[in-house]
Amino acid sequence: MKKLLALLLALVMVMSMTACVTDGDEEETRVSLTLPSAVTELKEFKNTDIYPLQTDTVLRVLYTEDGLGDTDSSDLWEEVTGVKIENLTWTNEQMFTSMAAGDIPDAIVMPWNFTKAQVWEFHDTLVDFSQYLDKMPNMCALIKKHPEILEVCAYPDGGMYSLPKVGWNNAYQSNLLYIRTDIMEELGWEKAPASVNELLQFVKEAQEHYKDDPEFKAMVPSSKTYMDWDTTNGIALALFPSFGDLVETGLTLNSDNEVVLGAATEQYRYYLEYMNELWNSGAFETEVYTADSTALGATIKNGHCAISLGTYAQSKAFSDGVQDVEILEPLVSEYSGAKKWMKLPEVQFRACIANKNCKDLDTLLAWLDSFYAPYTNPLNEEGTVWGACATRGVAGVNWNVDHEAKTWASAAKFTNYYDALLIDYGLYLPEKGSDLHIKSKYTNENLLPYAKESAALVNLVLSESDQDDYADIWTDMEAYISQMHGKFITGQEDIETGWDNYLNTLNRMGLPEVLEMYQDTYDAQ
Repeated sequence: MKKLLALLLALVMVMSMTACVTDGDEEETRVSLTLPSAVTELKEFKNTDIYPLQTDTVLRVLYTEDGLGDTDSSDLWEEVTGVKIENLTWTNEQMFTSMAAGDIPDAIVMPWNFTKAQVWEFHDTLVDFSQYLDKMPNMCALIKKHPEILEVCAYPDGGMYSLPKVGWNNAYQSNLLYIRTDIMEELGWEKAPASVNELLQFVKEAQEHYKDDPEFKAMVPSSKTYMDWDTTNGIALALFPSFGDLVETGLTLNSDNEVVLGAATEQYRYYLEYMNELWNSGAFETEVYTADSTALGATIKNGHCAISLGTYAQSKAFSDGVQDVEILEPLVSEYSGAKKWMKLPEVQFRACIANKNCKDLDTLLAWLDSFYAPYTNPLNEEGTVWGACATRGVAGVNWNVDHEAKTWASAAKFTNYYDALLIDYGLYLPEKGSDLHIKSKYTNENLLPYAKESAALVNLVLSESDQDDYADIWTDMEAYISQMHGKFITGQEDIETGWDNYLNTLNRMGLPEVLEMYQDTYDAQ
């Protein structure tokens, strides 16, 4: 089986060779890809010579797992590409049921609910984009800039059955902590907490200072979601990196490139012990698992807390209308003195899949390729629409952008596709007063200097037999980890006496098998 798996994964990299590169003091293995001829031989082109297409084709498209249907964005894309769209409004259940029955839309854009294994399950019915790159010049230009796309979007037979989501922006993640700087000043703190112990001390002092305010709670997550065990966001990802070398609580790689489960390490235990102490401090909102999210959000937005997750105090909470809010830098602890922040990767495998039996494949490919148009090669003569405009609308109409100054501002309401296949790169700063201004500004200043990119093991594809075994194990294991995360933090389960049983239960549930599956797959790539 391992030899077969190694062969399958070798096929993924049929055009590649492995090279070691050094990034700072860390050496890691990366894959150097030989680019397809469609990429290396790409000639200069103008999107305005391609679009709008002259076609009567109507494409059936599902934009997200929630089926957003008609939006300003779909109207805009019909105008600039010349392609009419029948917007489907299927639920997740309808989508999978229809696909299993052979009813596959021409395209499903932003399939967030797809795992790479599920894409592979349906691959016989999907477009292998690697065979059509000559018809997708914007994608070729992007691959030339990010050759890792060919690795991230590779499947066991060497095909490319999903288009990537490419880019990252500074309002993208939520594994961060907001702090009220006016409360810091009032309490006599000249600098923000820099360690987990200082954070604990700060919230205790804030709680004592505002003890006469019945609505005040020094530290508040905006909803239960931010307290759940989560492999990408929430309080675990905001604080877990403070207690060791790892930045992910899910399946990840340690410094020796060994696959480990962050939630089964001593680092995770230290994090849970700290959270239990924070929970019992009297300064943490302990009703988070039962309170209504609207009420929790209102507590934060109305200024009745000092540290928050998920949102922060709005202008109306401040007497002068100025939001005295920052994002904390990553915290250190007695277990780790290095500041670290988990940043999601810039290239992800899941942005779009397409039906290989589409009646007008050329139109479908050109329409999808339009989403990857950069602002330097816009889709219209006015230069006001490019791929990322799917989220914000026409530049100068729905929003204003200054690429040199790296700023943007909303100008008019625009309903969109939830997200774009090509995201504006990183450091664009929304105007002051925007809900995104503080998040973007302090992500740039306080988090990015300490960013450590996710290991992104989700990009690996297990063998079919391993996929089935993994699904059987992981579904129950993930639910158990989530359950115990809450129990350990709230004290329903004592960490001191219950930790060994927790690890033993994970092992009985199949953790060693999961780690071996992913280690073999990782080693074979």
